[in-house]
Amino acid sequence: VKSYYFKDMKNKIAETFGGRSSNSNNKYVKKVQKPTNIQGIIIDESSLAFIVSALVYMPRLVEEYEEKLFMIDTPNRKLKEIINEIIEIYNHDESINNFTMLNNLAESGFDKEILKLLGLKMFQQQKPNVVQLRRDVDKTIMEAQLKFVDAEIRECKRIIDNSKDLPDEIYEKYLVLKKEREQ
Repeated sequence: VKSYYFKDMKNKIAETFGGRSSNSNNKYVKKVQKPTNIQGIIIDESSLAFIVSALVYMPRLVEEYEEKLFMIDTPNRKLKEIINEIIEIYNHDESINNFTMLNNLAESGFDKEILKLLGLKMFQQQKPNVVQLRRDVDKTIMEAQLKFVDAEIRECKRIIDNSKDLPDEIYEKYLVLKKEREQ
């Protein structure tokens, strides 16, 4: 599953930022995102705050990242609550703009947390387009996934180094993870 996910993400990034469909007459094509399995990957607070800022700034991204956001874990429960509220607000009104999203989040009691989002202030100043935001959110998620794979590789190495007899299952997992990391 992990190997499939990395290949799939790599293909999606290529398609989104430079890949072309053979049926598209050299125009970029928006692909439907397939469900991915990133359960258990923990994203640090600053990366998740960046993603939240992107979703508040451009609410139409919520639909694209909704499933991934439900599967990502974070130690910051408040950010997770904000994400859940953003998804709920978006599902209630899919044509919502960023000002209405901000107001709805403030009415839900998240006004102090939203004011602390440095990424949101940056987006309001830079005014990035949807392609730039998608690229940056995908990059942030990909970095978290790579950290997860690296941690799994370290754990496999630790088990291999401390084992008197090499468990075949652990060694195979180690080789698969190394291969995924290289891709």
